[in-house]
Amino acid sequence: MIEFTYKAYIDSVLSGDELVGKLVKQAVKRHVSDLKSKDIRWVFDEKQAEKAIKFISLLKHTKGVWAKNEEYFILQPWQQFIVASLFGWVDKSTGLRRFTTAYIEVARKNGKTALAAAILLCVFFLDKEPGTEIYCVATKRDQAKILWAQMDSFIKKCPDLNKRVKFYPSTSTIIVPNKFSYIKTLSSDSDTEDGLNPSAAGIDEYHAHKTNEMLEIIESGQAAREQPLNLITTTAGFNIESPCYTEERDSGINTLNKTIKNDRKFFFIAELDEKDDWQDIRLAKKANPNLGVSVSEEYIKERIKSASEIISKQSLILTKNLNKWVDAPETWIPIKKWKDLKIKISFEDLENCRCNIGVDLSNKIDLSCAVFELYSENYDWPIIIPRFYMPEEIVKEKSKNDHVPYDAWAIEGWLQLTPGNVIDQDFIEKDILQIVTENNLDLESLAYDPWNATQLIANLQESGINCIEFRQGFASMSMPSKSFEADVLSKKLYHDGNPILQWNLSCVQLEVDPADNIKPSKRKIRKSSKRIDGVIGAIEAHAMGVTRNVEENIDDGSLYVV
Repeated sequence: MIEFTYKAYIDSVLSGDELVGKLVKQAVKRHVSDLKSKDIRWVFDEKQAEKAIKFISLLKHTKGVWAKNEEYFILQPWQQFIVASLFGWVDKSTGLRRFTTAYIEVARKNGKTALAAAILLCVFFLDKEPGTEIYCVATKRDQAKILWAQMDSFIKKCPDLNKRVKFYPSTSTIIVPNKFSYIKTLSSDSDTEDGLNPSAAGIDEYHAHKTNEMLEIIESGQAAREQPLNLITTTAGFNIESPCYTEERDSGINTLNKTIKNDRKFFFIAELDEKDDWQDIRLAKKANPNLGVSVSEEYIKERIKSASEIISKQSLILTKNLNKWVDAPETWIPIKKWKDLKIKISFEDLENCRCNIGVDLSNKIDLSCAVFELYSENYDWPIIIPRFYMPEEIVKEKSKNDHVPYDAWAIEGWLQLTPGNVIDQDFIEKDILQIVTENNLDLESLAYDPWNATQLIANLQESGINCIEFRQGFASMSMPSKSFEADVLSKKLYHDGNPILQWNLSCVQLEVDPADNIKPSKRKIRKSSKRIDGVIGAIEAHAMGVTRNVEENIDDGSLYVV
């Protein structure tokens, strides 16, 4: 017999026995306050709430050890609270559902996709309205299919439901014959947006949506539905300008704080509180209500430990495993770590060595660079020596306007001045070839971003240099950036102490996309005076070296496409 645990959950949250964040506690308090209120049009129907919970208990797990053991999907107390809220709160005069939108935000691996699928199946099979239309919504069809596939699997593992529907996997469609009811995917790259009449929609990982277009399409088609439900499930994200953060989440916080009144939207936001220590494993429960169930404590411990040691992972782990919105990390590679890799060395010390070069060219008046990564039998790890270039006639002006000591670096020999008032690519070409020739370097490849580099690269290719295009998008930069960082932090690189490259490194802040790919970008504060050219060049050169090593040694996990 199914046990209803949502009432005990409410009591334990209010008493403090259940560790939750401020916003979850406010969601529970809102529920209790509404139960006591006599002035609103809504009532809580326990029979409807428990009917939905019972229905979900008939579903079987489809992934992991629970699926292997053919276990039923028994909702955890926090999940029961969500389901009970969505199906129990009804209009006291019509009996129709109160909430038309639900926003559920929890950390990764807390079963939100399975929960969303189960809730949408409740609507599909339990609602009496004819012609039920359920949509699994995402920006891309492949993402939309994740939620659809979960619903598909739930149905197939329940004989009573399975016999009532037909499946069309090629079009990601499930239908109830003769009932005009179906479950389909919908994405912004599809052409089936017109004529929709959605009963409910599941919008999974809403943080990845750059606009609210898909949500608007769904809502605009629901006017004729008696009790529509839009179910938004997500983890935290990196874009605090997204509609997920600025609209739905913001609306939830204001509603739970009672800044605004919104009776038709339900919010459950599981996150650390503002002053919580993210490294305190005990507090991780606030963002991971399924801790100890679908998320192991050992896994979270390892993730927190990793975040404390590897800077580029910090924002990913804070966001995905601790559900904290992070726009970008404050620092990437700590300067102290970089300084520890400095050795006294020059090209003359590295004659006859193998090397790769990464070139990053600026516009006509800014910093450009060619970064050499050299491999000597006398050193355990690669050595980075950059060459920086700037037009001679503008260096004083740039120093003054940008508050950067380009003029001093030029005097000290760290910055090469090219003739005239715009960057002279012929000078850079000759400098690269001269260094290679005079030191008899075995130049394997030169990586470059095609921006501003057409003529230089054409000339270098004519000289017999293997030039490889290396664009600065997430796909190209992510794995090389992670490899570069890992080697710096594990002290598997050396450099000559060039202060311009060190300054470039301090100008970096990471960008992170929804797939957890990273790439260096300039810090947003006084962005126009920041330069990261040397970092880009170093990553490009390092990428060439790592790719060669993989080809020789098949080092799993290090191969990436450039």
